[in-house]
Amino acid sequence: MRYAFAGLALLSVALGATALAAQGPSRDERPIRSWSEEQRDKAEHALYQDHDCRAALRQVNAAYDRGTRSRAPMDPRIALVKARAHDCLGQLPAAVAAYGLHDALSGTPTEEDAGLAGACRALTGPEGLPADPAAREALRVRLAEEATGVRRVLRRAAWEAGTSPTGESFAYSSQQRLMSGSGPDGTTMSRNQIAALWPRYISAWQNVPAHTAQGYRTSNRTRYLAASDDMERHLAELDATLICLEVVR
Repeated sequence: MRYAFAGLALLSVALGATALAAQGPSRDERPIRSWSEEQRDKAEHALYQDHDCRAALRQVNAAYDRGTRSRAPMDPRIALVKARAHDCLGQLPAAVAAYGLHDALSGTPTEEDAGLAGACRALTGPEGLPADPAAREALRVRLAEEATGVRRVLRRAAWEAGTSPTGESFAYSSQQRLMSGSGPDGTTMSRNQIAALWPRYISAWQNVPAHTAQGYRTSNRTRYLAASDDMERHLAELDATLICLEVVR
C-alpha cells in the first residue's frame, strides 16, 4: 500500500509539472529586462494604447537619456517612439531628428521612411523645399553656414555667462571678447554672423521679464538660459531642414 501511495504522489507531481510547463516559463525563468526596456514599453503603451503623447514622451525620454550614456547601441524602438511622440505633439524639428536617428540605428533608408517624410513636409510648410537642384544646394549651404554661426554664438554666450559649455566656471575678460568679436573656439566670427545672430541672442536676453512670477528679480543666469534656449530651438530647425533636404525631393 505504501508503494501505491508513492506512485500516486509521483503521478500527481508529474501532472502538475506538465500543467506548469503548458503555462510557459515561470517569472523567474523569463529573461530579465533592462530599465530602459521597461521605460520603452511604457512609452509605447502610452502612445499606441492610451494615445497620451506627453506621457509617452516623458517615458521614452528617460530611456533615451539612459541610452545616450550607454556604450551599447541604442534600441531603435526607443528612437522611433520618441520620434512619433514628438510628431504627435507637433514638435517637428525634434521629430525629424529622432526619425533620422531611428533610420540610422535600424538601417532603414531615409527615403523609405514615411514618418520622416511627413514630418519634413509639415516642417517646411506649404512652400516646401525648392525642386531645382541648384536652388537646393544654395539653400543647403546657407543653412549649414547659419547653423555653424548659431553654434559659435552658443559657445560664445556660455563664455560670456562665465561658464564653459560644460558649465564649469572660469575667469576671463568678457569685454575683450565683445570688442574682438572672436568666438571661444579661437575663430573670428564673420561680420554677417555678428550682425544677424549675436544681436538676436542679446534681444532674447533682454526680452526676459525683469521679475519672476514669484516677484524675485530675474537673475543673469536665467536670462542667459532663456536666450540660449531660443537659439537652440533655432538651431534644431536648421538641422532638421538640412535633414529634410536629403530626404524630400
